[in-house]
Amino acid sequence: VTLEPFGCANLPLAIKAAGAIVEYLAQTQRGSLGELGSLNTYSTSGVMTLDSQTRRNLELFQGGRWANEGPSLLSTLDLTRTPMGGRLLRRWLGQPLLDVGGLSRRQDAVEFFHDALVTRERALSQLSRIGDMERALNRVRLGAAAPREVVGLKAGLQAAAELLGFFQQG
Repeated sequence: VTLEPFGCANLPLAIKAAGAIVEYLAQTQRGSLGELGSLNTYSTSGVMTLDSQTRRNLELFQGGRWANEGPSLLSTLDLTRTPMGGRLLRRWLGQPLLDVGGLSRRQDAVEFFHDALVTRERALSQLSRIGDMERALNRVRLGAAAPREVVGLKAGLQAAAELLGFFQQG
């Protein structure tokens, strides 16, 4: 058995970590092994790694000197409309890009939505119909989704398709 198709060919520590996780699941949660469908590797080479002290000093996620008072950068910037958008913004703030081209593309997207009021309002209207699709999909995959989660997932997928169509037209 090889993990090369998963991007682990030259990552011996990743292979060991994956093996340890599989072994742990085999010993503690035998029924969950069948749920493993894929392996994804993750690299921090394109992002700035910030330690907890730096995050605290920059007040990224907690404001104030003692981390309990005042606004944080996240609370100031977070106008996201979906749980997925909130998680993405948090990840972007906690791991800033090092690639100038990627930063420019993000800035261009912000500028586009800042300048295009009608487009922004239409997008926000569609986003308000989208629930936490990541979590709902995970619950469906695990066979633990409630009917209302499946219905919410359907509504979110329809709204996402309409949003995509809207951007493909413009």
